[in-house]
Amino acid sequence: MALLLPVLAISAKLGCVNEAGEAVDWWFLYKHPRWTDASHKTCIGDCTGSTYVYSTSASPTSWTVGAHTVFQTSSLFGLQLAGVYDGSVTNYVFYNDQLPDGGGSSSSHGHSKGFFAFDETSAFFVQHSVPDFPEYVKAGYQYGDGQTYYGQHAFCMSLTPKMLNEIALVMQYAYPQVYDKRLDITSWPNINAVAAEQKLPGTTVTTIDVGWATLHLQGKASAAEIDMLDLITAPALKTDLWSQSWLNTGGVIGGYCVPPGEGYNVTDILTIQLPGEEPPDVHATQVDHSKWAVAKTESDDWFCALDNNHVESQFGRAGLAICMQQPGLEGSAPLYAFNIEELYDYDLPNIRRPSESLTAMAQQPMQASFKKAKLAKSSAGAGASAEEEDATGEARLKTGDQAANFFARNSSHTPVKFVYLNRARTGDEFRPYDLTVVSRDQTDPEYFTMSACGVVHVFGGSWASNGSKEVPPSEFTQLSSWMQQSTFFNVLTSIRFFKSFLAAKIFRLWRANVRYKLFDACRRQLCKRLFLSKVAFCGTLLEINALCYELRSGDKTRLLAPASPNYLTIDAFLEEQQQQQLQAAKAFEQIIDKLQALVEKVCKDVTSRSRLSDDNPLSASVTGGEGEDGKRALPMKTHSKSMAAEREEKQEKLRAVKQAQGESLMLGDFIRLADYMSVSSCYLLTVASNENLLNTMTTPRKNGLWITSVEYGEDDTLFSPPLKTFSASLVTMIEAMITNVQTVPRLLYMRPFKPYFHSGRIEGPDVSKVVRHDTRFIEVQKLLQEAVATDFVRAYAYAQEFEMYRVIHFFGQHFNFDAYAERQQEGTSFKETVQAFKTGHGPDQEMGH
Repeated sequence: MALLLPVLAISAKLGCVNEAGEAVDWWFLYKHPRWTDASHKTCIGDCTGSTYVYSTSASPTSWTVGAHTVFQTSSLFGLQLAGVYDGSVTNYVFYNDQLPDGGGSSSSHGHSKGFFAFDETSAFFVQHSVPDFPEYVKAGYQYGDGQTYYGQHAFCMSLTPKMLNEIALVMQYAYPQVYDKRLDITSWPNINAVAAEQKLPGTTVTTIDVGWATLHLQGKASAAEIDMLDLITAPALKTDLWSQSWLNTGGVIGGYCVPPGEGYNVTDILTIQLPGEEPPDVHATQVDHSKWAVAKTESDDWFCALDNNHVESQFGRAGLAICMQQPGLEGSAPLYAFNIEELYDYDLPNIRRPSESLTAMAQQPMQASFKKAKLAKSSAGAGASAEEEDATGEARLKTGDQAANFFARNSSHTPVKFVYLNRARTGDEFRPYDLTVVSRDQTDPEYFTMSACGVVHVFGGSWASNGSKEVPPSEFTQLSSWMQQSTFFNVLTSIRFFKSFLAAKIFRLWRANVRYKLFDACRRQLCKRLFLSKVAFCGTLLEINALCYELRSGDKTRLLAPASPNYLTIDAFLEEQQQQQLQAAKAFEQIIDKLQALVEKVCKDVTSRSRLSDDNPLSASVTGGEGEDGKRALPMKTHSKSMAAEREEKQEKLRAVKQAQGESLMLGDFIRLADYMSVSSCYLLTVASNENLLNTMTTPRKNGLWITSVEYGEDDTLFSPPLKTFSASLVTMIEAMITNVQTVPRLLYMRPFKPYFHSGRIEGPDVSKVVRHDTRFIEVQKLLQEAVATDFVRAYAYAQEFEMYRVIHFFGQHFNFDAYAERQQEGTSFKETVQAFKTGHGPDQEMGH
């Protein structure tokens, strides 16, 4: 349908302008959000959120894609504010509950955002939803990046100063927070009051004719504590509304639904489609901060721009609603391009689906009014046709809905006063309001009667234990309530959640049971092979685990002796470690003996229970056995038991024997498990001992760990023992550790356990190979050698400090006392000798040594 709006542009200095700078009566700007929904995963356009579309009085039937971004002064915002920022407009007011300088949100003021400007003869007013906007005049035009995340709206109106002054009266109820202003003209009292942040209590509704449209303004103060749309706007406009607002916080009210004739419904929009972007802008209102409403029915032509969100937290916030109506509009609003796909359905805010049923319901009052108007225009022949319809009405009624519509239309002015109805045959589907019209003799024990007054439900009753029939009292429901309940039921059952609830519930139960059945089968299969699930093995396995822990972590099984507080020679250190490893070997044998005893006990117990013998629970008292002389023994006297009890007891004992036989087949694996656990403990002990040795060597000590002597060689400083000796000693000690754990007795190869292995050759892991191929063990060995080498480098550097005394060392080695005594006899004094030594001509040179 093409919508044509009259263009009555105000020829004045100030007013709304489009992107070409041309004067228009009004424009509505809709800024795209960055993303399609709250997940912030799918971008709209280039994901900047700076583009927009707009509609104007010059082109009200279509959207115009903005040629600029909101960041630019050539945008609609920039052009509208250009005169204010360049100083040519000297009367303006900026207001917002969130200030551009980061002053935060003012909850005491109204939830209002906008700006207006005027001169002697003209004005414009822009109501919008953008926080922190516009910027202070002194800072120039700016649009912050933080305002690009969500969808926003702005509604510009070209006015006269007188019209603006009338709007300012309503704005005093909204109590806006003014943060930038300049008023050279002070002759308009209401504008002055808004600029001074004066406020009025209560609510107000005002209509203003601005020439190009009729503006309907509603204002509410914070003390009103009511919702703007539900209780002010919709009743004032007398129409049902679609509502778009910020629903992410504040407590969603949901669909405000009232019975027909008692009020007006407000329904929240969930999805909006806008042109102008690729991929197309189809976004959820979760990312849309705009606030507007449009009339639902085709007979109305209202559009509203609002300050308040349709949420509970806005009850206590003041605000303004500006609604526009233009003659000749037959659509729902000038913003016809909105694609309202998904709706909150009867206060069920979690519904996310197309709601054709609700849309159809919204159109029913309009369609009914058209039908009544058509009937009213009928000529005198209509009365005869109505009588004919009444006479044949009962014969044409087939369903309960037809009967309800018949009585609702004709009331009691019809020969047919009531009809009988049975429940419709709907199979497994639950349809309590589906009825079929029948004659009196065709009624079921449970039936209904319907008249203009209402519906009577007659119950069939049930037979009591004493043979009497108990019939509960009938139930009466007014016809209007029955029709309303039936409509609600049909709407609810058309919603996917409720429509498929029973099938989905059964499916979930089936899926849960299948998953549990699979889990139970897996659990049973696991229990067949899991030793911890067997009573015969569980306790022993825990004891084996404790012994293995003692093997790898006990004080007696340490392979490395604690470091001595004083330094030792490498030979003494090796001797200490050898003694420690001898003690550990004895502890190993004791632990393995305990392991062997535990495993033998389990093997014996399981084997004995798996054999049917005289000592078996299936004793001769039940089965009848043979005595010591080979003759059949008589049954022992027992307490009297029934044959069924004896049979059950016998079956239980047979099951126990069968279970024991199955467990006996697991003994080989159990022995292997115990052996592997001991091997693993030995491996972990060896690696941990080497790591402890590395920590001991790398931890700073006051006295050091080992000692080596510094000696003067012919040309260099020597150590005794040298680095090679220490490296070889470390290798020897580590090999001794590996040999020690290698000699630990293995359960796998013990003679008592050989009968339990049916595969012949028995093989198990070699602990020495496991240790030698361990990456951590190899790394620790390398670090040990590097640590010793590093210490020798430091020792060599320290020994260089004694290099200056090398000459004394050689002097002592080559000193000849007899030659020295001879020289004393020749008269050389000791003082001269010392002096010669100081000058580098020591006695050894002089004496030829």
